Amino acid sequence: MDTIDAIIRLAKLGRTDSGASGAARSVLVYAWNPHWPIRELYRLDIENRRSALIIIDHALYIEDEIIKKLVPEISDWAIEQEELEMSGREKI
Repeated sequence: MDTIDAIIRLAKLGRTDSGASGAARSVLVYAWNPHWPIRELYRLDIENRRSALIIIDHALYIEDEIIKKLVPEISDWAIEQEELEMSGREKI
């Protein structure tokens, strides 16, 4: 599996309404901006975790345009991640 296949796989999962969709989204947001935390990686099954690890390993080399083309909703997902981060800080 190459990086593009891994992005497509996690993008499909990220668009679902499942427990693992948040983890898939966080990996893709990390690939788009490596300063974001990766959340709930444990929720991914073995194949999706493998895709996530491929993306994480290549995150610094993935062009932003590729992510935006394959995952048009990446900006919305980044906003969701920011809101999660802020809500977590408020609880502390």
